[in-house]
This record gives sequence, C-alpha cells and structure tokens, in this order.
Amino acid sequence: MFHLSHRVLSRTNRFRRAAVPHTPSSAALSSIDQSTTADPSNTDETQDPQVFMDTVGETFEQHERAIAQLLSSKHKPFAVIDNFFPHTTIQALRNEAVRLRDNGNFVTSQSERNGVTYEKHNVEAMQLDGGDQYFDAPRLHEYVVQAARSLPSLLSNGDVELDGAYAANKLAVCMGDGASYDKHLDNSGNGDTRKLTALLYLNQPTWEPSLGGEFRLWYDDEKGEENIVDVAPVGGRLIVFFSDSLVHAVMPTGVRTSEDHRYALTVWLPTAKGVSDIEEDRAKEEKHWGNGSTLANEENGENIVKIW
Repeated sequence: MFHLSHRVLSRTNRFRRAAVPHTPSSAALSSIDQSTTADPSNTDETQDPQVFMDTVGETFEQHERAIAQLLSSKHKPFAVIDNFFPHTTIQALRNEAVRLRDNGNFVTSQSERNGVTYEKHNVEAMQLDGGDQYFDAPRLHEYVVQAARSLPSLLSNGDVELDGAYAANKLAVCMGDGASYDKHLDNSGNGDTRKLTALLYLNQPTWEPSLGGEFRLWYDDEKGEENIVDVAPVGGRLIVFFSDSLVHAVMPTGVRTSEDHRYALTVWLPTAKGVSDIEEDRAKEEKHWGNGSTLANEENGENIVKIW
C-alpha cells in the first residue's frame, strides 16, 4: 500500500507554516498493485510508486553539487541543471499534465500584487493533491513527494533548514498569445514561509526563440552590479533558487500548436525556522517595482545573458 506521506497543500500563492495542511486521500491509492518495472517513465498506475521515487531521489543526489552551490555566496543565487531527466521521462510527465488539463483540473492562474488579485492571461494552473488525481498522473505526484524528501538533505546546513513535510506545488501551462508572469518574488513576506523553489520544465528538448517564454531573473553580483539572465524553458531543465530573494518573471509566450504549450512544475519548500527566516528586502522591492511597474520586457536586451 502506498501513501502520499508528504502533504500536498492547496495553497499556491500564499503558504503559511501555521496553515492546516490538506492531506491527500490515501483510500484511492490502496488498490495499487505493487508489481515493479524497470522503466521509470512508465505511467501505468499499477507500477510500484517506489520505483520512480527511487529514480527521482537518485537523480537529485547526482546533482547534489550543483544544487548545494546555492549555499555559497561565491556562486550565482540560482542553479540551472540540464537533462535532469531524459526526454522520455519528461514526455511521460508532460503527457500526464496534458491528461490532467483535458480532464478539467486546471483553472485560470491568479497572482497578487499590493493586495490586489488578478488573473494571468492565457495561463492555467492546478495543485497536485493526490486522491483520485493520482490515477491520471502517478509519476507527477511521485516526483513532487520525492523532491520534498530529497531537497532538505541537500541544502539544509544550519543556516538554511528546509521542512520537506510541508511542501507545496503548482503545475502550470502558458498557452501563448503573450501569456506571461510579471516580475515578482515567489515569497515577498506577509506570513509566507516558502524558502526554496524547484522548477522543472516539461517541454520539448529544444525551445525556439520565437516562442518566447524565457525565465528572466535579476541578481546583483559580488561587485553589486545587476545581472539579467534569460533561461529558456527547455524540457528536462531544472531551476533551483531561494523563493524569498530571486526576482524573476516569465516572458511573453507564443505558440503554433498545443505542442508549444509551456508546461512547468514547481515545488516549494518552506523554512523550518518560521517567518523570521524569510528575507524581506525593501530596497530590492523598491528598485524593481517601486514605480508600480512589474513588466519584465522593459530591459535593454543587449545586456541580457542568454542560457539556451
């Protein structure tokens, strides 16, 4: 019998440590056959869940060095890991995401700025909550659970302490026609305890510049100089960063067919130290959106580093 032991919360915009977690139903999982298969991209719900979870755990361990660099101030405040999973696995995960959307699980994505909630144009999202959803997307659920188990051991060092038992997630899709995310921090305070963001792209292994949709980020280097980086949403690419300090956006997207829809799966881990551990940099906030504008396409393109 398999149980989603790590709670998958229904809060995507505001995650508070004191919130009562929504525990996914395990009744729907009790009939899962424990037969195993060596293919981690097998999306048959009769596969023993531990098979893919073991693969996920081993994959995080293989990339421990790249992820752990976040703990050093001498490195960039983000990690980009290519080919985290092979394309066959990414395609299987994407197929599950598409099935969830086809079955009506996605809703229009919302965001919040200065206390005002607004809908994102042509962006839809959902929360992986377990229960009956598991049968439509077993590998996606298992990835979320194992990511929450693996990341704390890779990054907790005393200064940073992550709580994998209270992970949250969001599965989102940008469907073109300029669909984007304004410049933001994943966690800008107000009781939110999310500390770490792990973002996995479920797209094709190549991404054409004409489709847009780059993950744009801003950070100051050791000299105090601002750097702007565009990261293409290539399938199998994992981006890891601290939720309360890295300013980022998603650039406007375009599509030709549904194959170009931009799917991304985010897992957030909260700090184990409570809200006092969350960085609140008012100077940074004033710099990036003090004039009320959060548009990311106002930058001089000549100064942007491209990771394609």
